[in-house]
Parts: sequence; C-alpha cells; structure tokens
Amino acid sequence: GINAEYGQVTYPETAGYTLGGSLTSDPVTVIVNDITVHPKNRTVVIGYSTTLHCAGNNNPAISWYKDNTLISSTSPLILESAQTSDQTSYYCSLTWDQGSLTTEKVRVTVLDILVHPMSGIAVDGGNTSASCSAPSPATFVWYNNDVEVDPDSDARYTMTSSSSPGNSHTLMTITNATPDTDGSYSCEAIYQPDVATEFLGGRVKSNSATLTVYRILGHPEDKFVLLEKDITLSCQLNDSATIKWYHNDSPIGPGVTSIQDNTITSELALSSVEWEDAGYYYCEGSYSQGTITSTPAKVFVRGIWKAPEPVSVVLDYPATFNCVSRGEADITWSFGEVEMESTSISYSDSNWLTIASLTIDTISVRDPQPVTCRINYTSPDPMFISSDAMSITVLSVTKDPVNTIGIKTNSATLSCVASGNPTVTWQKEGAGQLDQSLSESTAADNSVTSQLSFTDIKMLDGGDYKCVADYGGLGEHTSQTATLIVYQLTKEPTEQAIEKGEQGVFICESNGVPESVNWYKDEELITDNTDIRTESATSTLSTA
Repeated sequence: GINAEYGQVTYPETAGYTLGGSLTSDPVTVIVNDITVHPKNRTVVIGYSTTLHCAGNNNPAISWYKDNTLISSTSPLILESAQTSDQTSYYCSLTWDQGSLTTEKVRVTVLDILVHPMSGIAVDGGNTSASCSAPSPATFVWYNNDVEVDPDSDARYTMTSSSSPGNSHTLMTITNATPDTDGSYSCEAIYQPDVATEFLGGRVKSNSATLTVYRILGHPEDKFVLLEKDITLSCQLNDSATIKWYHNDSPIGPGVTSIQDNTITSELALSSVEWEDAGYYYCEGSYSQGTITSTPAKVFVRGIWKAPEPVSVVLDYPATFNCVSRGEADITWSFGEVEMESTSISYSDSNWLTIASLTIDTISVRDPQPVTCRINYTSPDPMFISSDAMSITVLSVTKDPVNTIGIKTNSATLSCVASGNPTVTWQKEGAGQLDQSLSESTAADNSVTSQLSFTDIKMLDGGDYKCVADYGGLGEHTSQTATLIVYQLTKEPTEQAIEKGEQGVFICESNGVPESVNWYKDEELITDNTDIRTESATSTLSTA
C-alpha cells in the first residue's frame, strides 16, 4: 500500500493485542527506486552527433541496449558521427540492489540522402537534368565542382522542389549545356534546428555525379592553299561519335577518324583543290543525346585567277599586261631578265581579288622577251606562285620597199611585207595616200604582202614611197621610204643631112647614168663601138 513517488519514507510500526494495550516498534525505512529521466526519440543528420539521456534515483547502474544488445554502461549515451547503422531502437536498464527497471524503447532516426544524383551526358547546347531526394523536411542546394550553383546568376540552371509522404525532392535542370557546365555535381540537404524536438539540424551532401558535355574539343581552322595543292582539315570531339563533314552546308563525307584516350579525331583531306573547293567547312558529331556542330572554318584557295595573256602590239607602241590573283597579294613582273613593279595594283575585299597591270611604254624590238607575272602572298601563310611566260607578238612592216628604177613607158613594182593581218596602204611624199586600187595585197603565213605596180611609167611617177600597215585599234606601222627613179631620154638623136665624105654626129642623153648604151642602125645593133663614146649620161655616135 506504499505510494511514494521517489526517495524513501519512514513509517512507525504498531502492534495490537486482544488483552488490551499496544506496543510501538522502532521506525523502518521503505526505499522506492524509480526512473527519473526517460530517453526520447531522436532525429540526427548523418555525420552529426546526438545524445540519449537516462537516469534514476538512488544512483542506479545504467546499461544501454541497441536492438537488445548491450552497447554501453555509461549515461548519457552519445552517438558520435551518426551513421545509418545507428538508426534503430534503444533503451536503458537501471539496476539497484533491490532490482532493476527498463525504459521504453526509443528510436534514433538518421537523416541521409535517399536518392543520389546519377551521372549523365549532354551535348553542347543540349539539355539535361539531375534529381536528389532526402527525408522531409529538407531544402536543397546544388554544387558544381564544389561551387554552389546559383540559378539567379546563371539562367542555364533551374531548381524545382517537390515532396511525397515523408520525403523531399529536388530537380536541377540545365538548359543549353556548355563545356563549363560539365564536371562533378552533388546536392546538399539542409535541415533547420527544432527546439521543440531538440533536433539540432544539419546538412548532408549526396555522392558526386559526373556530367559529361559532349563537345568539340578541336575546331577546324581556316586554311590558305594554292590552287591544285593539298590540305587537311581536322576536328576533335570527346568520346565516340558519328562524324560528318559539310561544305557550305552540303554534306561531303565522314572523313577519316581515329580514337585515342576517349578523343575522336576526324580528318578531311582535300586533294588538288580547285576554285570550287573554297568556302566554309564544319564537322558535325552525332550522339544518341543529340548533335553538336563545330564552328566553320574557311578555306581560301589562292592562285592566278586570270593569267596575263599573249598580246599583239604594233612596233614602237606600248604593251599592257593584266594579272589577277585570288587573294590579297603583292604582284610583280619580270620582262625577260628585268624585274618590274606593277604599273597599277588594287585589291577588292568583296570578291577577294588582287588586280595588277603592267604597261611597257614602248616595244622597240621585233622579238621581245616574254613577260611573267609573280604573285607573293605574305599573310597569314607566305606563298609564292608565277604565271607562265607570256609572249609578245610584234606587228610591223617586216620587209620594207626598196629603191627601184623604172624606165619611162615601162613597168615597175614596189613591194612591202607586214606581219599579222593589217590593211596596207601606200603613201607618196608630197602626194599623200594613194588610191588603194593602185596596190594589191595578198595574205599568207600570218603576213600580208602589198605591191604597188606601175605600167607605162611616167616621169611624174618618180618619187619617194612608203607603205603603211594599219592594225586598227592597235595602231599602225610605216615602212622605210623607197624611191622610184624613172629614167628617160632627155636628148634623142635627130635626123641629119650629111654630104658624102662628111662626118655625122648623133647624141643621146638620159637623166640617169645607164649601165650601157646600145646604138642601132636600121634596127640592127651596131657592134663596132669605135665610133661610140659614152660619158656619164651622154652617148655620142660618130659616122664617117
């Protein structure tokens, strides 16, 4: 019938007897042993510490049990750096000399990440996400390479939270993934302290997950190449991919690929490039997660866009050559062994052409040296190329008319030859251009022969002549002067009446000195020259 909450109480003992009267014993002490502090349920974040308390009056011996297994004989029970293995039931046993008491079982709940983020793959410019869960009530932050992700400062990241019975969830979404978004990611669950439950709060981090962003590790580079030479474009991607190459957005092939250390390299070889090979090239890598495209590289094809052409020029006229280079360049010339600068040079960035010309003031020989255009590229890749040597065809009178002697009433011809296919006319000094009907031209072997013919020559036909070869817009060339000399008798023999025995004298004179003079009698040649005396242009015949 003793009812004492704690401690000990002293009671007197009284005995009664039937014969009357009473006796009282000495007092005795009743000791009441009980539990004064019961342990409570505890919640702790993994890695943090928590304490279970248990106490009784009268200094009992205390033993702690975990799942009915004795684990400690001291109180309080401190769980250092709690782990998930510590999540179970606990109780304590209090022992006195008079007996023992056992507390109710309490539970220690260890909070840990329930769902860890998983490693993932994204393509450059693509989207990906990672999730993480922990027991409620948790809030979350995310880390990339141990640096807290801040969605407010980087719009590529979006964080959303949700909950289910007993659990909290977080989803991190990355849009437009780039190489700087790959790396190691982890989430951290944050718990706030709760005074009412004596929960101390804490933070717990998930395992790390790796996000790999498939990207172009090496982009193709701009190339400068000479016409009909070879070049190779290269593209590198991380991990295995199906690679295609494009030229001006048109697919052209996969190239040749090689793989080393999780890096795939594709090389596109362009052999003996032509003008149409110029333009933009890029590679495309295809993965199951999407495709990535390199930055385009430009191939510049250099060379002689328009070479100087053979020219025909009239003797003593200037000659002009043109040379056009694909790409900006310095253009010089060689005229035989003579180095010459361009007369004019200009560069057009819009069509990527350098246009140069060379003018030689006077072509003064009939067989000039050839002309060569020399193109020097200095930046960014020095290159050099020369055109073929171009010949100069000189148009002129190649055979001048020669001095000609004509005999009055006879015929004579002046002749000249001109190269090419000119129109040939004749001029007489003091009389200007002659009627073209007086001459006749014939063409053969890329030349024209013109003849100026005289029949029944008159004294007035004598004089200085020259032929003129007219090459149209190219100019004209005039021959040397030739003289037509017309010979005639300036004094003829006259009839004479001679007495017998007297001497007759006949005189014949000409305006030129003849090679020989013949006299005739009754149309018969006089062979006896003893009576003939010729001096200069005068010949005398004496008769007995």
